[in-house]
Amino acid sequence: MAWGGVWAECAQAWRELCAKHPGLEQRRCSVDRRWDKLHYLLSEERRHGRFDADDWGTHAILGASRLANHLTGGQGIHLRYSPPAVVRAIAEHLRSITEGELRRVWEPSRMEELAVYKFRADRTDEQEWDWVVEDFQGLQTFYGRVASLGEGVLVKRD
Repeated sequence: MAWGGVWAECAQAWRELCAKHPGLEQRRCSVDRRWDKLHYLLSEERRHGRFDADDWGTHAILGASRLANHLTGGQGIHLRYSPPAVVRAIAEHLRSITEGELRRVWEPSRMEELAVYKFRADRTDEQEWDWVVEDFQGLQTFYGRVASLGEGVLVKRD
């Protein structure tokens, strides 16, 4: 593939962004297939069956607003964005949450009932819980770092 035209422009724009925001290429967070488990734990709306609500927990996992219709990830899921003010609010909420608070809303049978992504209550064990907590802590760190830099967050979910 020849790197010219729009591809060259995109590469140049990326270089400029990285120069303006040192370490940008390292600022990413993946919660992989545990995204909906975290969504359930962080969003009371999700725990009531409302998937695409307008609450901070949903914004933390799915992003605050959908970008243009043609901007999608690999499986056609729309890209979403949270601006710096929303990122700061999310970081503040995440900072105050303890593992104990998450554990209190960890309800495997209810999570399965609400069709949490790739979740089966009969296959849930302490190791799965530990992974969810690890991803939560990664999310706390990520949002804290991005908020401290005054940046927004682009969410791509596949």
